[in-house]
Amino acid sequence: MGFQTDKISSQEKNPAVFDHLDLTSAYVKLNSERYPTNDVISNFPANDYSVLYEMFDNFKKDYYGINSLVGGTQVNFAAFKTLFPLIVFDVRHQNEKVKNGIIDMQLQFSFTRNVPAQTTAYVVIISDRMYRLQSDGNNLIMLTS
Repeated sequence: MGFQTDKISSQEKNPAVFDHLDLTSAYVKLNSERYPTNDVISNFPANDYSVLYEMFDNFKKDYYGINSLVGGTQVNFAAFKTLFPLIVFDVRHQNEKVKNGIIDMQLQFSFTRNVPAQTTAYVVIISDRMYRLQSDGNNLIMLTS
């Protein structure tokens, strides 16, 4: 998950750079199960975001099985804060009752200040389920699962 403020309509701002928006806590809920169990706490102005950085940096190793000595994300701690503050939740190890059926996913975030207008949230969901989607240009519907 990543946030960008006022970068869509501006050629003067780099759309590859994300904003941390002074995020203070985050978690995801799948149905009623929280991941992680406790909030991920951060304080970007005080450079206290190591848990978020570790979640981000470990994703390649954990998901693809690539050792960080061979090929990590190539994003250091400082660049994570200023360029790529992406929030990664690994929810592969869920309770069995959550894996079957429809999953209601909620992302919960807290910030130290109001989120600015013109902020867009981008989310990538990697799933082992196959879906067939159709769009009429305005709406996206699932045809089969």
